[in-house]
Amino acid sequence: MRGWQLVVDAADVFSEGWHNKGDDKKEEFQKEGRRLAKWLAHLENAPEVSNGDYLVRDQITYVDFMLFMTTSGMRAIFSKVFDEKLAKWWATMSNLEAYKKFE
Repeated sequence: MRGWQLVVDAADVFSEGWHNKGDDKKEEFQKEGRRLAKWLAHLENAPEVSNGDYLVRDQITYVDFMLFMTTSGMRAIFSKVFDEKLAKWWATMSNLEAYKKFE
């Protein structure tokens, strides 16, 4: 069930990010304590809860791909940096052979 919740959360943060990507909205959305910071704090707990390299299990799942797509978009649009746990997970995902071929 936790995996589905993270997928829904990814859709929510992507939607909010998309609606706040304009220069007039972007700065407010990224400010400390605002929506992006709250979403990132929530997502940054996922790798810790799984006790592994991936978000919900010790192997890659659909949840990792959904969040990877979402966080890739966030990184492209916003300057907010991931904390150490989420950055480590993101590095693991971006080092996948399939991603390297896509990139």
